[in-house]
Amino acid sequence: MKISPSKADVRSAGNYALKVSGVSRVKLVKEDRVIEEWVYVIKNLKRPLLGKPTIKKLKLLQFIDSVDDDTIGWEKDKFCDNKIFFYAVIW
Repeated sequence: MKISPSKADVRSAGNYALKVSGVSRVKLVKEDRVIEEWVYVIKNLKRPLLGKPTIKKLKLLQFIDSVDDDTIGWEKDKFCDNKIFFYAVIW
């Protein structure tokens, strides 16, 4: 794998700037799906990360149900007191 220099502005989920050491074009495979993506090499990254577009292309997450007022009914306050929760669920 050839790693090329990059000046890309790559940020974490918390919007922190990550130090990019380089970039490479790679093939990612999951079952019968093969996609090509740019992969950024991040200095001191402990765990590899995939972005939302790549996750969608590889179909790594599947929508299985939804939450609405009727679903949670009278316990709405228990589940809905944090808007961040819904951002994470809806993504």
